[in-house]
Amino acid sequence: MATDVTGLNNVLQLTEGIQTLGTIRWELLLGELATSIVIFLCLFKGIHSSGKVMYVMATIPYVFLTALLIRGFTLPGSLQGLKYYMVPRWEELLKLSVWVDAAAQTFYSLSLPSGALIVLASHNKFHNNIYRDAIIIPMFDAFTSWFAGCVIFVTLGYMAQKANLSMEDVIDQGPGVAFIVYPEALSTLQLPQLWSALFFLMLFTVGLDSQIVQIQILYTGLTDKWPSTFGRHGLLTLAVILVISGVCGIVFVTQGGMYVVQLTDWYLSSVSILLLVGTEVIVLAWIYGYFRPNLDQVLAPVIPTEEE
Repeated sequence: MATDVTGLNNVLQLTEGIQTLGTIRWELLLGELATSIVIFLCLFKGIHSSGKVMYVMATIPYVFLTALLIRGFTLPGSLQGLKYYMVPRWEELLKLSVWVDAAAQTFYSLSLPSGALIVLASHNKFHNNIYRDAIIIPMFDAFTSWFAGCVIFVTLGYMAQKANLSMEDVIDQGPGVAFIVYPEALSTLQLPQLWSALFFLMLFTVGLDSQIVQIQILYTGLTDKWPSTFGRHGLLTLAVILVISGVCGIVFVTQGGMYVVQLTDWYLSSVSILLLVGTEVIVLAWIYGYFRPNLDQVLAPVIPTEEE
């Protein structure tokens, strides 16, 4: 594990704290630039081309996770890790932080407060079965989180037995999961270099998948609100959004950028998500109103028929 941490620090060249951002890591900046170019190529033909890309990106992680899980079960200590993951510790349920983390993870993985589901659903057919989708999507999301957790803890069980440590001593969170735990599992496979390269390619596609949706949210919002200004210049609008997001992301590719990432992850991806979701529920249920008996009559002139 020490080798993995050394490698991680070699890539990031971490400073002593967030108060010292240091210099820009040009390797990471070039990676950010390459990511922006790939996103542009995925989106420049519109939502339909990005939808095809996401079918591939959403399938690849399951292949890797399944391979790692099968291999993990053959390692000593794997059942110890799985037991630690699956057996409830009821005293933990009395801690508020556990519920906050669980809610934040659920809301974040579903992109509930960001408007991603609304933006993507707006491109469906008008008579699409939204109730079916509202049931299937959370179920798949929960299964994916649980399945990935199995892979992680099976590997952690092996790492704990190998180092003669307890599970509590090897559990990590944040970027350590991707850069320490998973590489440890990959190192046990045949041709570990090949599997590692494919794994981090998969990790790139997962991040790219999320970033495509976030850019699509901004693009759709601008073009729907001001179609004459932004809609007529779609490619330019998309390029400007990517340039602005890239400039904002420079702080994350500095030597102290990882501290900013963790700060952002907590305050923007955890606490604020709960506040945003709560606000949306209050606005929709109490201000807009959940019961509107005349809504069908209001929408009747604009609702297309099945033939349309």
